[in-house]
Amino acid sequence: MSGGVISMAVARWILACGLLLCSSSFLGAEGAIGVNYGMLGNNLPSPAQVISMYKAKNINYVRLFHPDTTVLAALRNSGIGVVLGTYNEDLARMASDPSFAASWVSSYVQPFAGAVSFRYINAGNEVIPGEPAANVLPAMRNLDAALKSAGISGIPVTTAVATSVLGVSYPPSQGAFSEAASPYMAPIVTYLASKGAPLLVNVYPYFAYAADAERVQLGYALLSASQSASVTDGGVTYTNMFDAIVDAAHAAVEKATGGQAVELVVSETGWPSGGGGVGATVENAAAYNNNLIRHVSGGAGTPRRPGKEVETYLFAMFNENQKPEGVEQHFGLFQPDMTEVYHPLVCTSEFFPTSWRRREIEKRRERVLETLHRYALRVSFAPLLETGMDAKNFGNGQQTQEKSTMIEDAPSQHQETLQQFADSDTVNPVNSHESGDVNMEAAISAEDVLRAGGFGAKDDIGSFLPTAVDSTDFEASLRDARDFEGESEKPSHPGLGYKGNETDSGGKPSDVQQQQ
Repeated sequence: MSGGVISMAVARWILACGLLLCSSSFLGAEGAIGVNYGMLGNNLPSPAQVISMYKAKNINYVRLFHPDTTVLAALRNSGIGVVLGTYNEDLARMASDPSFAASWVSSYVQPFAGAVSFRYINAGNEVIPGEPAANVLPAMRNLDAALKSAGISGIPVTTAVATSVLGVSYPPSQGAFSEAASPYMAPIVTYLASKGAPLLVNVYPYFAYAADAERVQLGYALLSASQSASVTDGGVTYTNMFDAIVDAAHAAVEKATGGQAVELVVSETGWPSGGGGVGATVENAAAYNNNLIRHVSGGAGTPRRPGKEVETYLFAMFNENQKPEGVEQHFGLFQPDMTEVYHPLVCTSEFFPTSWRRREIEKRRERVLETLHRYALRVSFAPLLETGMDAKNFGNGQQTQEKSTMIEDAPSQHQETLQQFADSDTVNPVNSHESGDVNMEAAISAEDVLRAGGFGAKDDIGSFLPTAVDSTDFEASLRDARDFEGESEKPSHPGLGYKGNETDSGGKPSDVQQQQ
């Protein structure tokens, strides 16, 4: 068999692999961006429409504030990761009655466990500090036991808290739980640390800004501040309030656990586009959410956790007309008729972060290389793949020896030899080569192979499609991919849920002490 025939066969096979690999979503948990699905509106789309919208908008994670079997049914086989909450009113019974927790799991988790990807279950939303706070940890324990009894594993049980649990938040390194919250938060975060489960935290720079707009710089709250608006804390610099709040919560958790780290998931964050509140404009809402998406998806982490991506859920999918009047009705990315309030980057190709893609490309590259080696295609591709197969390089003598056995090793049900494809390449020149003399080894790297399968191009939605349109012209597809690729730029609650006193303007008082 000629090298040209093998090369043509392998070119087609590689492109087929590229199509298969491109067909699956690869956004992982860390650094993921999801959107809360609030349902306090009498004019919202049906759950089936909403879940279809999540998929169409490339939103791969959703948080539900309470169980709803219609929504859960719509989520079946969607591939969307789900954070499922309990009603706050159910906490007391869930804490005191293990059979109620078991019934809850059998009703809302077990029937969907095989088809719905549950990320976490959160027992209660923003009830600490407060009268129901004592029920949170017992409810978490009973839910965890109920999941185990039902044979369901891999779904962490946690709770969601507002930043009002912090008694000290500035500077971030001094973050600590308040006296009212600490008796509940300390055992909860210790329990989470023992389980390797995250704590969900609702982070709203908007309310801190609205409570003291004269002293809090708008750019600092919107993640668009210059260095002049930054805050220095023990040698690290904070250029936005989001990072400062998250790190204050990290510091509080570490103090409560004696230094044990607990992952924090930002379960809610957002900015109102209307409602009459201070700074509540469409322009500011667009700036905050889009700046946040760029920041989180860039993978920089926070100053206290550099490089540690923060799983974050925007609040909320829709404007909800049954929320309290004012800004709380205007946190939606979309109107109830599914039109945009403004254009969120979560629905564009910028949502696919470069850092995630590079990691996933490398994983898939390794799998492709292993498969090529296993199926004895390494003989023809040894010079091509040498950068990715250092331990499997072959000398000329080895290549000669293995050529005689390649057909025996090749995967075929009937052990037939590879046949010449009857297409235009058998009669027409390809890249100035005759079909039998296609030079597959000339300056082609292993990354080129993946480029031809559709990987490694610019941060554009087209980079998730194969760049090699003509599968018979492999070398041309490599050149096209090289030309196309360039340096990618780095890029409460059901509602807000906070039970504290409202300010005269109807907004929440700041959860976070002044940071300027």
